[in-house]
Amino acid sequence: MKIEYENKFSDIFFFHAFNHFESIVTQGFYVLICFLFFKSSLDDSSVPEALVFAGVVYVLMWLAHFVFNALYLCSKKDKSTYTKHVVEVQDQSLLDQTKYSKSFFYWDGIVRVVRRPGYVAIFVTSHTACVIPMRAFSSKEQCSGLVKLINQKLKK
Repeated sequence: MKIEYENKFSDIFFFHAFNHFESIVTQGFYVLICFLFFKSSLDDSSVPEALVFAGVVYVLMWLAHFVFNALYLCSKKDKSTYTKHVVEVQDQSLLDQTKYSKSFFYWDGIVRVVRRPGYVAIFVTSHTACVIPMRAFSSKEQCSGLVKLINQKLKK
């Protein structure tokens, strides 16, 4: 199976947003900070007020996180990311090719494949992925077929 696509800013932004939001480490860090805000505000506030304050801090931290990521991605304008990609499932490996590179990722080294709203991500390391936007697929069945095929390759 071969898929051709070109990533846009929104594809990469949403990939990072979902990936960071799903991170247990990031969530744990933000919850710890909120707990510290909760504990420190108990001196001056009731428990419900301190909980609301901690919740507001949590939301503001994520908003700041997303704004920072957007600014960071805008400043990087990586031409090898925002270019035409060809991803092909081969017998021994996954091929990701652009006009700048040609990479083969052997199935034993691929971490996982995930389907999220707006994209499919094939993680070639725990922090690096081939991000394929949904618009690259001709149908939902083609998208599901790719995910199923890659999962089969990963189980072998």
